Amino acid sequence: MPAQYLDEYIREFKRDGEATFKGRYGNPVLIVTSAAGELRDKKDADEATVMASSSGWRMQELSLLNRVFPVAKGTFALPGPITLGRSDASDVSIPEESISKRHCIFEIVADGVQVTDCGSTNGTSIGATSLPPNAPHLLNGGEVLTMGNFSFLFHTAPSFLAYVRQLSGPR
Repeated sequence: MPAQYLDEYIREFKRDGEATFKGRYGNPVLIVTSAAGELRDKKDADEATVMASSSGWRMQELSLLNRVFPVAKGTFALPGPITLGRSDASDVSIPEESISKRHCIFEIVADGVQVTDCGSTNGTSIGATSLPPNAPHLLNGGEVLTMGNFSFLFHTAPSFLAYVRQLSGPR
């Protein structure tokens, strides 16, 4: 399933209703919540300014914001862990140079979903904790993962439904 923007999911939820939405989206997801930028401190200020580059890579980076990537294997893929990387051969392909070709894997287990960094160049973090390579970490939904220049909000199918419901406002 290709990645869509979060606002498309919200519109779909409002249009089709919760039951249809829930039936359609049964996989965990990663939502791109922020991209790193070059920080420049302002003198005598309590804030920093993110300076956007005019180069093409920065525009591509910004176009990934609010994209929702289903954490799932393709329809005809062989069973096994779900790979995330910048390569088209990955189950979850994130076209960005700061993401390794084979960055991490996700496995659906009895207790939830495990993420394992594959020894990626820029690493994988959950909150402020960097994951050691090849050591699985259990996710419950709602965690912030950092990979390369990006932060992702991880949701299980039920927590994604609750998140979209909350963003949709009163019905």
